[in-house]
Amino acid sequence: MLPERYIKFGYDFANLPSFKVVLLYLSFVASSVIWKKLFPPLSLKKVMVVHNVVCTLLSLSSFLLLLYGHFDCGCFFEMKHNEYVKSGLHVYLFSKYFELLDTVFMVLRHKQRQISFLHVYHHSSILLLGDYAHKYAPWPPIGAMVALNSMVHVFLYTYYAASAIATSVDVSWKKRLTQLQIFQFLLGLIECTLGYLYHGFCIYGIFYGLSMLLLFSNFYYIAYIAEKKPKKIE
Repeated sequence: MLPERYIKFGYDFANLPSFKVVLLYLSFVASSVIWKKLFPPLSLKKVMVVHNVVCTLLSLSSFLLLLYGHFDCGCFFEMKHNEYVKSGLHVYLFSKYFELLDTVFMVLRHKQRQISFLHVYHHSSILLLGDYAHKYAPWPPIGAMVALNSMVHVFLYTYYAASAIATSVDVSWKKRLTQLQIFQFLLGLIECTLGYLYHGFCIYGIFYGLSMLLLFSNFYYIAYIAEKKPKKIE
């Protein structure tokens, strides 16, 4: 039988406001093929530029607040409420809701191939975790991991904005960004493991960190290492 704190963890998750949003999001993804059959693709270039710029600014704001909150406490693993971390998580949570539009734009533009398991899992799970952290755990160690994610997203959405504006952007940046994401999840996994072993952190953090590390590493291998099979000439 699971310990009481893990049962409570699952109960708290199911009662988050974002839980219903995630269910709606998954339903939207599952039914997205209907749009492709009924409507032509949309361009949305200008809308996407604005969206990516807003995402960049939100990520930068949450990063600065969370970083300040982390250093304001003075103890890396202290599970203690911090107002700056709370404010940073509030901005972060809003950004995760806003970033769900990434998938909406993919559907409207008929970019169905981009809606991978990794994409859907990442967007839905990070929204739930951001909501949980904001409501129950606005602590400096949580703030440190989320700040790292926000920093990565500053670079990520800056790249997306540049790609939407310019006719050509150095594609090598895409590879470097994936490397940065993998490094981020590796650092997060190390922190979660140390926190679990010595500071009473929940073991679920380790499982989630492993899942993200493996999924992004698999994406990196397929995209940049594995040999591409030549296309068949019909």
